[in-house]
Amino acid sequence: MNVHSEVRAAVKSSPIVYSEDPAVQKLVLHMMDELKCRKGIAGPHYKVKKVAAINGHRVVFKCCERPKGLKTGKKTWVAIKGLKLDKVKDAASSGNKSRSKVRRRSDQQSAEAELEILNAMLNTSGTGRQLQGVVPILDSFYSKSFLFVVTPWINGGDLYEHLNAVPDKELEDKMELELMARWFCEIAASLAVVHKKGYAHRDLSPENILITCDKRVKIHDFGLACDASRQKGSVGKVLYAAPELFTPSKGSYDPRAADIWSLAILFFTMLTKHAPMGSATTGDPHFQMYRKGPRSFIHILLEQHKLEGTMTTEAIDLFIRMAKENPAERLTIQEVLQHPFVLRHGRNSDNMSCPQLVTRSRSMPCLGVIKRACKEFVGNLIKENKINNNF
Repeated sequence: MNVHSEVRAAVKSSPIVYSEDPAVQKLVLHMMDELKCRKGIAGPHYKVKKVAAINGHRVVFKCCERPKGLKTGKKTWVAIKGLKLDKVKDAASSGNKSRSKVRRRSDQQSAEAELEILNAMLNTSGTGRQLQGVVPILDSFYSKSFLFVVTPWINGGDLYEHLNAVPDKELEDKMELELMARWFCEIAASLAVVHKKGYAHRDLSPENILITCDKRVKIHDFGLACDASRQKGSVGKVLYAAPELFTPSKGSYDPRAADIWSLAILFFTMLTKHAPMGSATTGDPHFQMYRKGPRSFIHILLEQHKLEGTMTTEAIDLFIRMAKENPAERLTIQEVLQHPFVLRHGRNSDNMSCPQLVTRSRSMPCLGVIKRACKEFVGNLIKENKINNNF
């Protein structure tokens, strides 16, 4: 069986994730081979069932986990993300496996930062104190060429998929709006725990919110997270990045305040299935209009898209208080939890169900679709002088 057919066999289960790039095909097979080599190592064994996602040099596998020595019993499904290691010094010459540093945060460095921060937030290596609203890391290990990170398999998809699947006729559906309100309250409560522990996420977006089988939401991917001290590095997705991240010349910024801006854009997008602006930059016409009159701009935007029924007066007030251009004027996450909208919708939500979804018939936000493939980070845009509305 050649490389081409082997990869096809590995991804034959639905949903099919496949790359025609021979280099990516070889990467997938290389990862699978090194996962198989774990059979001789103490700890759980993982059997690859399918390739769930391929993103550059990162591959996510759906795997079955079994404790070593057990061939029967209940299957535990996990997701294993494989990432290429950075440059490794020759063990024969160095006597160890220390890895050389690179100038920017690589996939490996992001994963290692995520592991460090989540472990620090848990303050324990056990499973009894996992953060309820955060996707936990169950295991991690190095092979010769890769770092593998194991998390629970969450089969409800992510929030981005849900937002894109809601049909136009259900944008103002009461059940859908109540579900979004409840999910937002869960996200805010989870972010509050992260902030209370002394960290910031720095990449809140629909792609990083996973939906469980019982229709709960969890924050995912802490690869860009940092401690709560003032930061200088500009990171995150353009659509959700705070205004201060586009002006690094003004100095450091509060990453938790930047999280609140991202939370505001996420909130607006969840309720309306549209983004209020393309980016929080002076070159964005919607941001310019927002700066001149936030409340009037929101009303005009909702009227323009015939979405007046998606945001109540309370919801608009919460959005504007979170999306203050001056980070010092934004609500803190604790103040978000005390806002009337959250107090109203955060209660008695256990019995809410998720509506059946179909493919969306139009693009979501103003200025274009919310792009899953949006990989550009703010720092790259600033460096390359590419900030505009067509990211």
